[in-house]
Order: sequence, then C-alpha cells, then structure tokens
Amino acid sequence: MPVPVREELAAAVVTTLMAPDGPRTVILGGPGGIGKSSLVAVVAADVRAAGLDVRWARATESSVRSPFGAVLDLVGLPVVLPPPASTPDLILERAAELSQDRPVLFVVDDVHRADADSLTVLWRLGLAAADLPIRLLLTRRRQPPRELLTLLATRSHVAEIDLGPLTHAETAALVTDQTGADPSPRLLAALASAGGSPLHVTALIRHLDQQGRLVRVGATLDVTEDGPLTAVSFLESVSEQIASASGPARELLRVLAVWAQPVAPSELARLLDTTVLKLSTAVDELIDARLLQWSGEDVDFVHDTIRDVSYDTIDSRTRRMMHRSCAQVLATRSNAAELTAYHLERSAGTVDTPTLTVELRQAASLSSPGVAADMLATAANLSGQDPASSTAIAVDRAHALLKAGRIEEAAQVARQALPAAADPHAAALIRLLILTHSTRGQIAAVDALIANVLASGRVPEPARTRLMWNGRWPHILAGEVAGIDRTQAAELEITAATGAAPVAAAAFAAMLDGDGISAVEWAERAAQGHARLAKINSAEVASMDLWPPIFRHFTYGTTNAATYIDHWRRQSADRDDAWVDPYHLFVSASIALAAGRIDDAAAEIDAALESDIEASLGWTSTSIAARCEIDVDRGNLQSAFRRMQEFRARNLPNSLGLPVFDLVDAEIALSQGDPDRAVTLATQSWELADDAGNRLWHLLSAIRTAEIAVAARRSELLNRVWLGVETFDVDRLPTAGPVAHAVAGAVTHDAARTAAAADELVALGNVRDSARARAVAAVVAADHGSRSAARDLGRRAQEALLAVGATARARALTARLRDSGISIGVSGRRGRPKTGWESLTPTEYSIAEMIGAGRTGPDIAKSLFISPRTVQTHVSHALAKLGLTTRLELAAAVAGRRAPTG
Repeated sequence: MPVPVREELAAAVVTTLMAPDGPRTVILGGPGGIGKSSLVAVVAADVRAAGLDVRWARATESSVRSPFGAVLDLVGLPVVLPPPASTPDLILERAAELSQDRPVLFVVDDVHRADADSLTVLWRLGLAAADLPIRLLLTRRRQPPRELLTLLATRSHVAEIDLGPLTHAETAALVTDQTGADPSPRLLAALASAGGSPLHVTALIRHLDQQGRLVRVGATLDVTEDGPLTAVSFLESVSEQIASASGPARELLRVLAVWAQPVAPSELARLLDTTVLKLSTAVDELIDARLLQWSGEDVDFVHDTIRDVSYDTIDSRTRRMMHRSCAQVLATRSNAAELTAYHLERSAGTVDTPTLTVELRQAASLSSPGVAADMLATAANLSGQDPASSTAIAVDRAHALLKAGRIEEAAQVARQALPAAADPHAAALIRLLILTHSTRGQIAAVDALIANVLASGRVPEPARTRLMWNGRWPHILAGEVAGIDRTQAAELEITAATGAAPVAAAAFAAMLDGDGISAVEWAERAAQGHARLAKINSAEVASMDLWPPIFRHFTYGTTNAATYIDHWRRQSADRDDAWVDPYHLFVSASIALAAGRIDDAAAEIDAALESDIEASLGWTSTSIAARCEIDVDRGNLQSAFRRMQEFRARNLPNSLGLPVFDLVDAEIALSQGDPDRAVTLATQSWELADDAGNRLWHLLSAIRTAEIAVAARRSELLNRVWLGVETFDVDRLPTAGPVAHAVAGAVTHDAARTAAAADELVALGNVRDSARARAVAAVVAADHGSRSAARDLGRRAQEALLAVGATARARALTARLRDSGISIGVSGRRGRPKTGWESLTPTEYSIAEMIGAGRTGPDIAKSLFISPRTVQTHVSHALAKLGLTTRLELAAAVAGRRAPTG
C-alpha cells in the first residue's frame, strides 16, 4: 500500500482519468523503485471499483524486440511473426470490442521497455480515446530515453506526473504502515540512504531487521547502535541477499535475470536442466526472501531493479554465453524470433561477428519494420570495420525505418552511410534520401543532393536515369511537369533500372493538362509496376498507390473512385508501407468531401494530421485547405484562417501546384462581407493556374470561383472561368462536362442549365459541387430570371447545402437572395436536433445500424470507404448524442428501435 500522501495522489490520478473532458492518457514517470507500480495498482483498484474494466500489461527487458508485444498482451491477442500489416488496426478494433459493454482503463507498466511498434499503437490508442470509452495509464522511467514517449507526453490529451522521492514525513508514514510503529529520528537518519525510494526504504527496513538491529521502544521503532547509523544502500542490501542465498537459488537468479521475462517453472526447470520438484526449493527460498514472486503461472522478480542487480552479478563473458544458450533454445521453437533476436544481440563475442550479423539480419526479416530497424542498429554496431556489411545493413535499416514511418531517422541513417557506400548500395541510399526529402516537401534539398551526386561521378550510367527521375519526383508532386514528354515516358517499361517514376510522371502531366483518361491508365500501370518491383525487392518504396483513386476521382467522379480506395490502401498495407498511411487518409478525405460527407472528411484529415508523429508530412496543402473549406462551410472563419496561416508558416509546397489557399482566402473574404477582396483573391488563384498551364485547378475550382463571381456580381471573373473550362475535352475528362455546363449556365444567365448540371454532378457522386452549382443557379435566377424560379431554386440549393453540412453557406445564400427581394425562409428545413436519433447524421445512423447488426469497425470502414479511426469518431458522436456510453448499449438501442411495439 502507498503512503497516505501517495493515496491522495492516487485519488487525483483517478479523478483525472475519470473526468469526461480531461486527459485521455496519464503517464507516471520516475526512477526505478520510486513507487510507480504500487501507485498504479491502487489507481487500477479504485477505477475498477468505479465500474471500469482494467486491462494490464507489463513490458519486460526483452519486450523491446517483440513487435507489438506489449499492446497485444494488453488487449489479449496472440503474437504472430512476422506480424501482419493489419496488426495495428486489429489491436484498435480489439480495444473497441473490449470497451463495448463498459469503459476500459488500459495500463502498461514499464512502458519504456516496450517495442517501437507498441509505442506507436499506444499513440494511436491515445488518439482513439477521444472516440472510445477508454483511458490509458502508463508508467515509465526517463532512462533510457524513448523519443515516441517524449513526443506523446507533449500532446494536449496527455498528462504526465513525475513521482519524486518520499519526503521525511512520507518515509516515516511508510515505516509506520509496514511495521505498526513510528520510526525514531535515528532510524529515519539511517533510512536516508534510500534516497526517498519506497522500494529501497522497504528493503533497508528488512535488512536492518535481519541484522537484529531494529528494536521497539513503546510505539517507536529504533535502530541499535551496534554498527554505523547510516544503513547500507538498497543495491548493497540486495547484493548481500543474493550472496547469502543457496547455490541453486543463486543460479536460478542468474538464469532468470538473463532470460529477462516471467517464466513458467517447467520452462525454468528445462533451462536449468533440473526438475520442477528440485527447483521448487530454490524458488520458495527466493520468494521468502522477497526477491521473486509467483503470479500463479509464472515466476518473476519482485522488481526489475532486483533483476538488474542480479544481472550485474554475472561477469560479462558468462552473460554473453548464457544469452547465446537462450538464443539456441529459442531458435528451435516457432514464433520465438523476437526473443531469439533479443538474446542474439547480447551474445556478441560468443561466435564470429559475421555469423552473428547474419543471424540478426535473418531475425530482423521476420519482424515488423520498426523492431527490425532497431535490431539492424545492433547488427550495424557489430559489423564494425567491414564496410560492405555495414553499408548493406544501413540500407536495410534505413528502409525499415522508412516503412515504419520514422522518416527523419531513415534519412539520418542514409546520410551517415552514404559517404562510404559503393554501388549498388550507394544508389539505394541516394534514392532513399530523395524519397525522405520528397516526402517532407524539401524540394531544394533534393536538388542539392542530385547536383552533388552527379558532380561526384559516383553513380554509374545505368543508375543515373532512374536517379534523375527520382530527383524530378518532388517537382512533379508540386505540379512542375513542363518538359515531360508524357507519351514517351508512359511507354517506358517499368524495371528495376527505371522504376515506376517515369510512367507516374506521365500520369501527372496528363492529369494537370486535363487528360484524365490517360492519367488514370498510367497511374494504375505505375502502381501495378511498382508493386511487382516491391515483391522482388522490399527496398522498393514509393507512393504510387495513392494516385489511382485520386485521379479516378478527378476523372470519373466520386462514386467511381470510392470503389477503388480500399484496394490501393490494402496494397500499401500489405507491403508494410506505414509511412503512406496518412496520405491514404487524405485521399479518402478528398473523396468524402466531394461526396458531401463533411464529417467523414474532417475526421479523416484530423486523424491523418494527428498520426504524423514526426511532423514529417510535406504534402498537406490540399488536405489542410479542404479542412479550411469545412470550417468556412460551418462558419468557423477564425479556425480556417488559423489553419491557413499555420500552413503558410511552414513554407511547404502546394501539392500538384494547386493555389488552394488563395481560393480559401477568397471564400473567407466573401463570408466576411468583402466581395472586392474575394474577387481579387479568386482571380489571383485562377491566374496562377493559367500561368502554370494547370488545367486540373480549372476543373477543381471552376464552380467555387463561379460561385464567388456570381455572389459578387463580377461578370469579368465569371467569363474568365468560362474561357478556362469551355475547351475541356470531355471525352478525356468526363467530370469536366457538368462543370462546364454549370459555368455556361451562369455566363448565359440560364439558371435551368446550371441546375441541370447540378443533377449531372450528383450522378457522378460529386454532391458538394452539385450543392454549390444549385446555389449559383439560384443567384443567377434571382439576378436575371423570374422570382418564382429563383425561390424554387433557392430552396433546393439551401436543402442541398444543409445536406452537405454547409450551414454557413446556406445562411449566406438566404441573405444574398433576400438582397434581391426573394425570401426562401430561414433554414429551408427543420434544423437537426442536438440529441436523440433525429440528431444523427446519415453516416452516424448507418454506422449505428451496422453495429446493431453485429458488424465490426474494419468491416464498416470497408463498406463506407473510410478508415477504422473515422468509424470510431462517428460511433463516439452517436453515443454522445444518444446519451450512451458503449457500443453494446448502442447495439441494444438499435435493436430496441427495430423491435415491434404494442
């Protein structure tokens, strides 16, 4: 039990975790023995008493090499090696299932020992806690430092509490709690060497008692003067206990310390080549000495500090040999590659270095990218003076880091290895550096790298072609496609010598020029070709899977594109390309927004930005601008302006060269009642696309720009838009037809034609542009047509805008028509209530129905073409609106609505 002051702290932690709007994750930090685990035990008991379920896992010394090990244990899923790409989603879905019937507190003790994958999933769990009835409680030491934990602690939804040493009064209270007597001043002075550690204080009291130096004088506990008043340190105390143990008990401690995880007696007996019966005597001896504990299934150290002391009593050579023996035992078993790797890393010197390096690389190949990268770091250190081996390991490690989404680390490894590298490793490292710079939008850095490499002459001619295409890639992402012969590039065969970049570049050039049919064909060919290369060489990493669905969206419309999202996302997942996950969310968000699912789009964008642990996403302009558009639609102009300014402050490029923020700025200005500035900014946006020959922007922004022109009564801007869209070849870009028809109707004052174009857009699934087109039609009718037509079109437009969540635009349309003497009512339809079934959005209602039918989160996500995280967000919103807490309650409520009455 903790001392009284710690009981108050425990109560404060419980209050923090239970607060509805409080931190979703609490981290308890402090050195070993400071009382973190005992405090967490009290918190867990109190939380359980309050009605929450508690799930507990403890990371051990060997956990660092077990991919997803800590979190799989936490949610009760088995370890599978190599872990499937879907493991993070499976863990999150399992967490959702566990919280179906009541809220859950997930506790991970000693999280600083967990593997990199577990830390990443805990990050995601912390974010998911905003949408699920779960909370996280983690304990950690600050040493060794773990970057992900440090970053996690800085997040707004995380509270970190550092446990300091016990005060003089707290130490006295602990002694009283354990002995039933108040400590004398002399005893407290003797206990000062414990440094305020509850574990150390307890051990020293026991040590003094064993020496017969504790004496009771009434209600006071004193220490005799038969020796120095300063007690031995905790480490000395434990060392003395170990030294005084029997020979079999000392050997048991040594083996258990090297094994580095809880172990069943039968397993321990096999390791010691004895029987469980013979072993039981030594186990009982160590349990009585409070060095070991029995969980009912496994034997483990009472505290990891005792394990550390036991480990340090073994000389280094013997330790390495014992680790080698453990690795050999584990190598004969299935599904033990992670533990084998842990012991291999610590067995250096027992076999020749090349053999050990090969073993580690083989173990890494069976692990996840994140854990593999850490194993390969050890292999790199062992390879020492062998340049070829060191460089090969560096290439593997850098690619593993990239696949794990640790982009900055990948770049750092590649930079350090490049000077000593020779081909083919040099070319691989250069391509990886280009990719890491490109991913972060660092175009100038790519240009400088290419120039330096070409000047050095170190890349042979066969590799220079691919290098040059890789170097052009960030420029292509920025919409700079001048000089690309797209027909010639598209005809190149996709091989290891050329890569898929030339064909992808042809797709970009076609899309920006308005040839969507070719763009889709070539983008899909590039993605398929890259997939073939990646099957042969796992070091082939690129973002090719992103572009087929987005180019389909631009070319054929939202309905067509939505059916392809899951296929390309899963193709990336199957290759463990976690670094592109946020971009897949951006693609989904773009399609959801066009389809009028504004809540889905916002959730997808927010999830992608939150998952960017390293802040390494460089191509976010269109997604952040879309998020700004959502804010403008909802009337949150300050939020839109803040997002826009934050993006501009980062000096990142515009994706595809689209001047998205000029148009967002224009829409903000129009919403603020400044039509002149709105027209100036919209014209600027259009001119930028004109100057760059970016016809894609003409397609994407035409209706939005026409909406501004019509609202501000500026025919010159409207005519300019018409000149940009009238020349589209609709046979090569089918979506351009309805867009051109909508603008043509506005230019010719034919409101019916624009309204008909809105229907065409709905048929393509482009619901949001359809709603805007209806608004344009209503204003055109008001300014140039009949009042009755304007009123009818206005009401239809208002309904359409409200249906896509554009409440502020609906109000603006009402006001604009009122200025023309036309009243369409305040809202056009009854506003959605804030609570109850009628308050649910269509997506929320659909998801609730699916949960009622017993469908899982991933299954729902696949059906709706959204991410599992977005499903969780909608579930959270539905629960809040219905006054419910868990998915089980939601399923029961759905069943209750379906049940016949009377």
